[in-house]
Amino acid sequence: MSRVNHSSMTDQKLKRYVLEHRDNNEAFYVHADCSRATSRLITIASTNLNREDKLVVKMRRNNQNRTESLRVELETSTLA
Repeated sequence: MSRVNHSSMTDQKLKRYVLEHRDNNEAFYVHADCSRATSRLITIASTNLNREDKLVVKMRRNNQNRTESLRVELETSTLA
């Protein structure tokens, strides 16, 4: 498999490449860096809304776990 030089692509080609290869993190980060350098907001709509829902649930679960851990830590430190 040949390696793609994302840095040499035009903005439009790179955006299209990122949309077609959503699992290619390197291409996404090159696109994000280019967008940041030119002060342009990048948006890439998700085609899998269920994936976003799962991510939100996971983030909420992580926050709940952190909150619970902090609560337990605070209770044990005040008892000591």
